[in-house]
Amino acid sequence: MVDRQAELFDDHPGKWMTMIHLVQLDIIDREMARFGLSRATFGFLAHLYIEDGLRQDQLMRETKVNKSTIARAVQKLEKSGYVIRRPEESDRRVYRVFLTKKAKGVREEIMVILEKQSKKMVRGFSKKRVSELFDMLHKIYDNVRKYRNELES
Repeated sequence: MVDRQAELFDDHPGKWMTMIHLVQLDIIDREMARFGLSRATFGFLAHLYIEDGLRQDQLMRETKVNKSTIARAVQKLEKSGYVIRRPEESDRRVYRVFLTKKAKGVREEIMVILEKQSKKMVRGFSKKRVSELFDMLHKIYDNVRKYRNELES
């Protein structure tokens, strides 16, 4: 029985995805420390690099975290000089978050770090194998989302 349990655990795709994710988060923390960023604040900054001027509720949906987590992260980024919040013209209760010159100034350096990390993750794989890997990861993601939806119905 114990051997079967160990085998199920060792061969579970979720175990390996979690282990990869945790190591990746540690790498991001180490790489982003020079900018005064953590994995949490970096994630929000990355979304703003894609689309600057998001509302806080849009950031919440994009990052799938709660309102208080967004508020704390934006506050830290603002205090560090990476973002500024501006009230929306039509509704002064709603704030948009914008990148500052400081954030824009480190964007390229951060992108180089992320590109290096991506390359190191798939080192030793051919372009074809990397493409197949992404196809499989997308399929796994679709499968677990469907499974979650089944559990919710």
